[in-house]
Amino acid sequence: MALNLKNSTDEQLLVFLKENNELAFDEIYNRYWASLFNQAYKRLGNKETTEELLQDLFTKLWINRHQITVTSSLGAYLAGSVKYLVL
Repeated sequence: MALNLKNSTDEQLLVFLKENNELAFDEIYNRYWASLFNQAYKRLGNKETTEELLQDLFTKLWINRHQITVTSSLGAYLAGSVKYLVL
């Protein structure tokens, strides 16, 4: 039986992500991609550069999934990461 992750909290998704659950990663991507794209695009003004930045962000999220420590919310963590990458 497949997990329905659409109703999962961000905290639950992080637990699943740390357990190597690719569906949790997909849900995080689907949940946050558009808002992160808009945030980065406002500062960069270039679609291709923004898409590359987000690809780097989500690649790093997957690679570093076991070390990630989110002290606020997942959305704030990702928004902060985008801000850092844009700078």
